[in-house]
This record gives sequence, structure tokens and C-alpha cells, in this order.
Amino acid sequence: MRRAAARLERFESASLVHVESGRRTPVDLAGAEWVAPVGFSDDGSYLAFLAARDQALYVAWTRCADGLTTVLDGHAVNATFAEPVSWRGSRLFSRFVPSHDGASRTSFEPFVFDSPETTITGWNRRGDATESGADAIERYFRSQIASVDVGVSRATPHGEPGVFTRTSASPDGRLLLVARLAVPFEGLHALSSARTVEEIHDCTRDGASVHTLAAPPFAPSRDSAAGWRWHPFKPATLVTVARADSGDILIEAEEPFDVITVQPLTLETECVRHAWTTEGELLTWEQDRQRQTLALRVTSDGAISTAPVWEGHMASGDVPVPSWRFEGLAARDELIPVWSTGRADGLAVQRGTTLFVTGARVCDGRRLPFLDRIDLQTSQRSSVVVSRPDLHEHVVAVLNDDASLLLTVAESPEEPPEFRISHQQHKRRDRVAAPHSVDRAPALHRERVRYEGYDRSELTCSFYYDRDRVDGTALSTLIWIYPELAGFLPVRDRLYDNQWVGADGISPLALLDHGYAIAHFPQLPLRPSAENPAGMTGQLVDTISSLVEALVAAGAARDRIAIGGHCLGAYASTQLLASSRLFCAGIACGGFYNLTNRPKGWLLTGRRSMEDCPDAYLEGSPLLHPERIVAPLLLMHGEHDEFLWLDPAFETRQMYLAMASTGGTARYVCLLREGHRYQARESLDIFNAELLRWCDAHVKRVIIPPAR
Repeated sequence: MRRAAARLERFESASLVHVESGRRTPVDLAGAEWVAPVGFSDDGSYLAFLAARDQALYVAWTRCADGLTTVLDGHAVNATFAEPVSWRGSRLFSRFVPSHDGASRTSFEPFVFDSPETTITGWNRRGDATESGADAIERYFRSQIASVDVGVSRATPHGEPGVFTRTSASPDGRLLLVARLAVPFEGLHALSSARTVEEIHDCTRDGASVHTLAAPPFAPSRDSAAGWRWHPFKPATLVTVARADSGDILIEAEEPFDVITVQPLTLETECVRHAWTTEGELLTWEQDRQRQTLALRVTSDGAISTAPVWEGHMASGDVPVPSWRFEGLAARDELIPVWSTGRADGLAVQRGTTLFVTGARVCDGRRLPFLDRIDLQTSQRSSVVVSRPDLHEHVVAVLNDDASLLLTVAESPEEPPEFRISHQQHKRRDRVAAPHSVDRAPALHRERVRYEGYDRSELTCSFYYDRDRVDGTALSTLIWIYPELAGFLPVRDRLYDNQWVGADGISPLALLDHGYAIAHFPQLPLRPSAENPAGMTGQLVDTISSLVEALVAAGAARDRIAIGGHCLGAYASTQLLASSRLFCAGIACGGFYNLTNRPKGWLLTGRRSMEDCPDAYLEGSPLLHPERIVAPLLLMHGEHDEFLWLDPAFETRQMYLAMASTGGTARYVCLLREGHRYQARESLDIFNAELLRWCDAHVKRVIIPPAR
């Protein structure tokens, strides 16, 4: 099943767990094997979820007192855009399939189209041969907004059907903020960047549109959530953060929504996020790209604090991240940890003048999550709990005022992740449930390999292999890379020494089941400069050469090392194959291979254009030098892989044809109905099977029957 905007999970059973007493109330899943969480109602009386039945999604809600479930039959949910169902008070607001559109809209077919990388040209390709892109959008994405009264199980439609990308009810439940896909539909824009029109609909007037919102009078702050949203502590006030000449500002719009007030935040750096606490304080997160720091400030009664209450360096992981309140958790002690998730515009936990924040520190290859409290009046910070070095345990929710009762997720190298109720006073942890089933090769050994970068800096890499291997046996190894480019956030280790090792998504870790060793996301900094834009390849080769020597010393077989990656990692892997003879095989998934397709300048060429430095573009494009690639190369991409301004699907086909025309060894795999990130279970199975087959044939050099 492909990923819907509301992610579906497979459950055999579910229960509500009372935190203090441990009492469990079974939840009736209404015969649905696949469900997607929505959350608790504001008073904690009901838990809503989406139930997949009869090839359609339906809204269902459970009464927390007795676990009784009600399903709104006859109204299929259109989940092609994010958050198709949400609570406001005791009502559910949802986007349904219009009743007159016929049964074809109730199938799982619309889920194929839910991908941030899908473009309208892609929708046209997936539709019927005679169906235009605009017709396909109207057919699959058109929905009817309605509110559901859970007390009487009745849906009330609001307004006319349309292609709505977002719906949000005001705190008083009277108005709806909707984002409608602009007409005419633009043919070369990704779904995530499609042009929308924001409107206000009045639920008391049958959902009629009462106002069309203009764009904010200032440019949106970069990296902040563009567009309007409701102020959580006012009945019907819209807010947004924008960038002005004097710094970031907070804009509020009140009825009739053409009255706009501006509150200056006077931030010297970028406001990347803003949120409110449970006590009504405004929090702003400021990012300094030069110093690579993230600071947390608090605004009280319109006055922003002169000094940040917390400031951390992004590379260390010691950054101020709020502990988001669970929906309904403050009102009741009943919760389902597996389904309870923080709201996108959630409230940070504040008790009086104390703000709870979470973060993590990295020490000796171990990531140690912590929970701290900050006094907003004195900016003093004190520790509440820190994970043990042998355990990776992070706090999910604060369950009482003094933080003596916490909900955590704990894992270790020997135990998979599971939810726990932590009693701080009694030093006791009660197991609740595992968040999901996990599979992993048993008896793994993790080694921290150290090597030098091109600038003689000390770098590290996690090296995994079978703990029970015969001593002295050389290991067939795959290096899975994703370089760290200057100007972006640093690439952190995906798995730390105190975490469970498990494959998830596009990951090579499934090869551990078959006797391979994996060098997992080694540190690989690249700093192409404007003075030497062609130096990126030399930096890449120097660093990887040092890593290969360190892996050979750790037990890898020098003649049985492969290189691979996804996206930027696929490009770097292919460029390494064209620039060195270090590897016996390569794997490139969803990559790009021709820098000349982006001649205006970007990070890989020190932001210099092709006109300034043509050699940097030509030498940095493996597509233009396929004859240099001697090792066999597996090329893989999603059928509709169109990521940002890149076109990996087209460039992957070009790369395969270039290698075939020059006598190289390559295999081309196209995953149907997938975007840049593979989501379907079938696609991930194909990915793992192709990866294993390729490595067996060209790394272990096992004779295997030809694939179809």
C-alpha cells in the first residue's frame, strides 16, 4: 500500500492504557486491518482514526470510556492531501469524496498520487491515455469539506466541492481556513509548490466563502511555514511570520481579515519556526546559518526576550526542540502511545513559568537524549532526565506538572524500540508497547572506524558486520554514503552506538542478513569553493580513499568493496566510480549525473555558473564520461522521480544509455508509481532484492540465474 497523506499502519489490536493504574481498555478497530491515527478530541473523550475497509478510507472514532467504536459509513475520505481529518472541539472536520463522483473515487488509486515530488505532468502520465492533466486532478483530488458531529454520527457538508490542499477550523469552530489549488493548474510545478488560494469559509452559512485572503504584505521568512494559520488563543485570528527590512515580524489578521496588525520581533537571524506554549507564550526559533546555531526566544506580552533562553549548535545535536503536547493528554490520562502524535501547530508544554524542552548530546558515538526545564523568567536551565549511555531513551510526553511521570521510547543495541512509562521518583519504568514491529539481523557487531578527511580532519564511520564471523575472514563490504555539503545542515550518523539497528526505507542494512558488512553513512564533508569550483571531486576521492584504507584495516576485503547511495549519495557514488578504481561495483538510486543541466550555479560548483567555470561542470558530470566507469553500476529510480529542480528519472535513463553505448556493465530498474522516496512495500522489496542480487553477482561474485 502506498503512503497516503495520513500514513496507514497495520495493527492486530489496540488498547487505551491508563497511565497511573495501568488499566487497559481494548479498542474496536471496526474490522479494519489498516488504520491511520487522527488524534484525541480536545476534551480527551474520543479517539479518532481512519479505517481502511472495502477499498476505501472511512472516519472512525472510539469512546475512551469503554472503547466503543463508531464508523461513518457511506462517506469515503479523500486523503490525497495532508491531514484530511482534524478535530476542533467535539467535531471532526474532514475532506470527503464527493458523493456524485461515483465508486471509482473510493478505491486506493488516489494514494498513488500523494507524493510531494509528483508533478502535474506525472499525473497526466498516470491517467488514462485520453485524460488530460487537469481532468486527472479534478477526478482524483476533488473533495467535499464536511463537519462530523460524533454524538449523532452525522456529516454536514460546507460549501461546494473543490480541490482543497488544506483545511483548518478556527478555535471557535465557526470559520474554516482553506487552501484551494489555483486554476488553471500549472503544468510544471511539484505538488508541494503548487500555487494555492487561501479562503475563509463560514460554517454558519453552509460553508460559503466569505473572504479571499491576500498574500502577506511582506515576503515570507525563509524556512518558515508560508501562509496563514489560526492563533490558538483567539477565537478567529490569523497569524503568520514574514521577513521585513528591519527583521522578522509577526502579522495578525482579524475579522473582516483586511485589518492587519504588525508586531515586530526584531530578530537579527532567521525565524525558522514559531509556536505557542500551553500558557500562551510565543516561542520563536532563530537560525544563524553562519554560526550554525539555533536559538530559542520567548515573547511575553509583546516583548521579546533580549537574550535567548537557550542556544545550541546544530552539529552537536544540542538544539532546543520543544516537547509537543499530545492532543487530549492534558485533559485526561488515557492515551494510546502508538497513535498519539504532536500536532503540526501544537503547543509546547509549559507549567507555570517552566518550559520543558528536549534535545540530545553526542558523546563517544552515543546519542544521549535528555529532558530539561527552563525558567522563562530567569532563563535558568536544569536537567530533568538524561538517557543512560547504554540506552537510547527519549521523552515523548510530560504526563504531570512536575515531570515525575514521563512517556518515553527506549531502545538499545539488543532491544528494539518500545514505549515506557517512566516514574522518576521510584526509578521505575513500565513497558507499554512496541511502536512497530522491527526486523534485524541477529548478533551484529558495530565498530567505530576512524579516518582522515581531505583536510586532515578526523572523521568517523559506523561499520556493521556479523559478530559470529570467522576471525580473519575478509568481509564483502558496501559503503552507503551521503555527502555533507557546505551551506546545508551537517549530516549526522543515522544510527548511534546505543540504538537498535534496523532497516527502514531506502536502506542497505538488509544486506546484513546475507553476510555483508555495511559502512553506514560515513562522515563525508565537501567544501567546493568559488576559487576552486572543480576541487569537489578531489576532496571526494581523497576522503573516500582514506575511508577504504581504514575499512580494510578493520577487516574489509579490498577487492570486494562496493559504493552506493541515494540522491546526492547516488551522484557522489557514480562520480567516484568515474574518478577512481577503488570499488568493484556501484549502486545509484534516484541520482543526478549531469551538472550542466543546472548551469546557473549551485553548491557543487561553489555557486559559480557554467559560464565562469565550464571545466568544473564538465569534469563533475559522470554522464559526460561514461567510458571512465569500469565497475558494474546498478541504476534505480522511481517512475515519477522529479525532485525539486532535478529530474533523476530522466538523467538515470540517460546514464544507463550512455554506459550501454560505451560497453559498460549496468542494470536499469524503474519502480512503477514511485517518486523520489520509495514508499510502497512492494517497491522496497524490489529495492532489497535488486540490491542483494547485484552485490552477490559483482561483490561476492556468486553465479546466479539471470533476472527477468
